[in-house]
Amino acid sequence: MTGLAAAVAVIVSAWNPALFAERSPEASAQRRLGWLLAAAIVVVVTAATESILDLLSVSVPTFRTAAGAVIALVGARWLVGPAPRWRDAGNQLGHGAMDVATPEIVVAAMSGVASDGWALTALGVGLALAASLGLVAMGPTGRWLSWLRRLLGGSAVALGVALIYAGIRAV
Repeated sequence: MTGLAAAVAVIVSAWNPALFAERSPEASAQRRLGWLLAAAIVVVVTAATESILDLLSVSVPTFRTAAGAVIALVGARWLVGPAPRWRDAGNQLGHGAMDVATPEIVVAAMSGVASDGWALTALGVGLALAASLGLVAMGPTGRWLSWLRRLLGGSAVALGVALIYAGIRAV
């Protein structure tokens, strides 16, 4: 599972921009700045994927399999569960960063770097961030946003299973 479409699809599905818009139609400027900073940090950290995997003595196929499991499980939660709620009080910048620096986004980005390189992963993170900001700027838009979250959850499940399969086949 490599290439531009696969790398972007995995990251956008793991990010789930509809979830961002559904959970916070009125995200503060500080929260959106937190998203931007965390996205930049995710891209920078994932640039060190090869070193991290070497340090942990984990092969790329094994990591791809584990990343697929994380992404598929989170996608299943989005597919059948209610939308998680934001943490409303406190540091909006910090909460915005925690919204982005989630395990599924980090492992999707690291898997993308390991398979397709840093540039495609940065493109995927940038597109997911732009889609999230665009959907939040649209404001509350009704039930279709919930269905879009579920659709992206279903695609996360499918792409997670595809990553697991690709990881197993490569071993």
